[in-house]
Amino acid sequence: MIAVFKGIKNFYLEKKALDEYKEEIEYLFIRFFLGNSYLRACRIIDNDVRNETLDKGWNFLNDNFPDFKKNKYLANSGLKNKYFKIITRRSYYSNVYLFKLLYKLGIMK
Repeated sequence: MIAVFKGIKNFYLEKKALDEYKEEIEYLFIRFFLGNSYLRACRIIDNDVRNETLDKGWNFLNDNFPDFKKNKYLANSGLKNKYFKIITRRSYYSNVYLFKLLYKLGIMK
């Protein structure tokens, strides 16, 4: 998926439209790399593979949008947006165990 997101960003760069749509593209990256992809990575059983996957997602998001917490869409209400706004590198990794437990208990699917 990193290649796909690189392609998205490069498309907007080539069209000279990245500045115009920066907030929206950044929010798309946030939702994917702190949401969908992150939750899937939490389910990886092999610790090394899981940590490598998490590293790639966190680094890719932060390399492309280091100030992502200032994204205007994170000001919208909703638990996910609040979570995205307060996440840190430390909580990104420590929350893995919480989400892993929630999956194991069947609370998350």
